[in-house]
Amino acid sequence: MISKEPKLKKKKIKKHLKAKVQKRHRIKRSKKIKKEEIKEKELSNEEMLLVHNSELISAKALRAIPKELIQKTVGSFTENFILIENLANRIEINENQLKEIYERLKKICVFLKIPVPRLFLEMNVNPKSNVQGIETPNIIITSALVELLTIDELETELAHCCGHILLNHYYYQTISNAITKLGLGIVGSVLYYPFTYWKNCINFSADRVAAVYHKSFEPVKNLLLKYAGVTDKIKDSISEELILKQAETIQLYSKTNEFFAKVSGKSPILRIYEGEKWTKTEDFKTVIDYFNSKRTYSSIFSVDSEKGEKEIQKLENSTRKKSGKKTRDKFIIKNKHLIISS
Repeated sequence: MISKEPKLKKKKIKKHLKAKVQKRHRIKRSKKIKKEEIKEKELSNEEMLLVHNSELISAKALRAIPKELIQKTVGSFTENFILIENLANRIEINENQLKEIYERLKKICVFLKIPVPRLFLEMNVNPKSNVQGIETPNIIITSALVELLTIDELETELAHCCGHILLNHYYYQTISNAITKLGLGIVGSVLYYPFTYWKNCINFSADRVAAVYHKSFEPVKNLLLKYAGVTDKIKDSISEELILKQAETIQLYSKTNEFFAKVSGKSPILRIYEGEKWTKTEDFKTVIDYFNSKRTYSSIFSVDSEKGEKEIQKLENSTRKKSGKKTRDKFIIKNKHLIISS
């Protein structure tokens, strides 16, 4: 009679190994989730004034979604994947290519005290912009947007995009893009509306950042009027008073109608109404004073660039020569960018 003991031992070993592998996967997953939780930088009290109330409400719905489900949704949308996709399909705008646009972006970043993100131009018939990234954000603008807007209007759009970066929107924007791009069946349909609603609500907050950058809502309003179909030809025939009244009528209907107005598109009429209202408050002046009083940055370089590496070398050499305390607070390395304070 053949002994069953060796077979039982094999089964036990297999079970043990399977349990070990599952445990490893669980640890890896929990590490990823922990990493996500500490990803966002904390906003100051003044920066929190830029966050629109509807964003705070819609963000609650996103936080209720299990982190494991979000991790599955992001899937292949890693930092490297996003960068390779951009480099393979889009033209990078930098100091050597479309320099005027890049200089405007740098100017905005110096004012907001954020590293200069990589900027890409996409061939697309729809005039739009997009911010994406897991840890390091990138901005994408379409060829139709460059054709439609003047260089000053494009600067306002870039200030709006930088508002998304300042307020830590880009990570969830990437997930929202993944849902739209991949479909994701039942999971995608469950996540679509909360993400789309949040994505449109954050535009109110990013518009505030653009208004603070210009110290006026006028350039933002002119840009939004263009998105609403107001061309230079008919601009003089349009009544801004009637546009604001049109936005007020949305408030008269139920919250459901307001929800679909935000989900259905850019909502430029609603954004003009909300932006005009906020820029008349004391919060607007408070935030402008805050950014004016914050320490300014004279230079921002990519750490990966040759110029950035030389600057790091210079700064490290100068700190070594000084005796006693090192003056490392004079430069910061953040998201692969070197920021030199003046």
